Amino acid sequence: MQRRPRIHRLRGVIQNYPWGSRHVLAELLGRPAPSAQPEAELWLGAHPNGPSLVEVDERWSRFDERIREDPAYWLGPETLAAHGPRLPFLMKVLAVEQPLSLQTHPDAQRAAHIFEQDRHLSPSQRRYTDPYAKPELVCALTRFEALCGVRPAGEIRAWLDAAGLADGMRPVPTDSAPADVREFLARWLRQSGPDRTRRIARLVDAATRRAADDPISRRILALAAHWPGDPGLIAPVLLHDITLEPGEALFLPAGILHCYLSGTAIELMAASDNVVRAGLTDKPVHVDEVLEVASVAATESLVCRAVIRECEQVWSPDAACGFQLSRFDLETGRPIEVRTHSLEILLCHAGHVEVTSDDGRIMLEQGDALAVPAALVSHVLSGPGTIFRAALQAPGLPVRAGAGREPMPE
Repeated sequence: MQRRPRIHRLRGVIQNYPWGSRHVLAELLGRPAPSAQPEAELWLGAHPNGPSLVEVDERWSRFDERIREDPAYWLGPETLAAHGPRLPFLMKVLAVEQPLSLQTHPDAQRAAHIFEQDRHLSPSQRRYTDPYAKPELVCALTRFEALCGVRPAGEIRAWLDAAGLADGMRPVPTDSAPADVREFLARWLRQSGPDRTRRIARLVDAATRRAADDPISRRILALAAHWPGDPGLIAPVLLHDITLEPGEALFLPAGILHCYLSGTAIELMAASDNVVRAGLTDKPVHVDEVLEVASVAATESLVCRAVIRECEQVWSPDAACGFQLSRFDLETGRPIEVRTHSLEILLCHAGHVEVTSDDGRIMLEQGDALAVPAALVSHVLSGPGTIFRAALQAPGLPVRAGAGREPMPE
């Protein structure tokens, strides 16, 4: 029997990582704060490591299981044909109170190749846990700080020269040989024993001397407070320092080295666990894979501009990533009809939002979420309130990645 399309309530899953906040997610969801332990991410989706619960026929069950039971209803024929019976994206709310690891992600080709190559290994020994790429879009809800994308080689060299470190840290990148960035990174990450201790100590000493007038030095010292003696302390020298104001977004395709530092944001990403860590973490670091995957080309801008349509902002960063994020700022008395082109996840961030379809209506408060199946043709949003929508890219929507302002000055 074919199910009549309707909207379903969704309950996200909290991930408790040490870098999370004891206030942000608790307050978003209307729970007492501070929480008993740090809450880093709210997952909204069907990822097997943290599937949301979905309400169907007044019964709550795992979202991934429901999708597998009736993939055509939830995903629609196009998504099912392209991705199989799985939701290919994951929506998160990030609550970053301490720096995350310095990391990057493989592209789809390498992820699939290495995943197949490591099939004979136990899960704990595999380099990648799935055959998918993991591009990420981050939209700031508060001031959000990150290190991401490699600086021009000349800037890296200039800072090392000014800090008096260039002579002892060769090969040092030069304007004419940006490939030296990879060689410099390789030597830095592969150092061990007394040499590692000595070079990191020199870096921290130089940052201490220069901190009063140098934002890169202040970043190094801030990271050292959390990760003393870690090779990842070189990150502020190598990477752009970017600050997003609320409503600004950042897109990170495969290979981009990055480290989130602080703030709250919506993250929309491919539903993959493939992370390659270079430092600033207690988790395993895979230097050889970092050097294989990471892009060392100078990055001009990773800021992603939105397409504006009435009360909707749409971030559709890259045709290859396949997903898009929308923000609706809804006013009283001005309902907006939304056409459904894929499975959608809706999250009410503020205010009160009414979602209406042919099958009825649901009232959302701050922190409430919904799953809208692809089988539903359209629905109507009414405010006042703010709602975020995660979906696959709509046909014909302009791609606006890498367009806009340059990385924020330090």
